[in-house]
Amino acid sequence: MELRMVVNRKRKDAMKHNHTINLKQTRKAMLRSRRARRVGLLTLLALSLCAPALAQRRAAEPRAQQQKVRQLLQERRPEH
Repeated sequence: MELRMVVNRKRKDAMKHNHTINLKQTRKAMLRSRRARRVGLLTLLALSLCAPALAQRRAAEPRAQQQKVRQLLQERRPEH
């Protein structure tokens, strides 16, 4: 019986020095990593849905070209 007690003491001492796995901490860490993955996937999904609409916008025209278009439109209008 004394032998068992010594073994138990050694185990307790060994457990104090070893890092035990805390289930609550590991669960929290896993939940955090899941949230991070979800957020990353949702942003990728949103960008993939919005990217084609953003890519189809008209390119910005230079001011000189805009003025030329305005002049042509004014010339075509009949003056009253």
